Amino acid sequence: MDYKLPRGATPIPQLNDTNYRTWAIYVKNYLRAQGYWDVVDGGTTQALTPEGKKWDMADARAWLAIAACCSEADAILPSYKEESARELWERLERTKKPRGSARRAGSKNAATTA
Repeated sequence: MDYKLPRGATPIPQLNDTNYRTWAIYVKNYLRAQGYWDVVDGGTTQALTPEGKKWDMADARAWLAIAACCSEADAILPSYKEESARELWERLERTKKPRGSARRAGSKNAATTA
């Protein structure tokens, strides 16, 4: 279970007096990616099945990889609501993907990159 952040990723922010909510989202996903969140959580009454734990770790790794390629403002919702990797991807696609003619103008091979 030796997981490292993607190469070139912005390191997890250091906790300070003003950033707990942002820090907690990054650290929780990192711990999930390592397979340690169920130990920290305390509220978990049952261990995940091996398949569930594998999926949870993969989801956290995917979330961290996507977040590493975004600004903090794009990766973390203003409400600090937690998202799965799929939810993060879909939100970024919905809010950042060019529409219509702007999409065609921005990418020579738009049809193959969508």
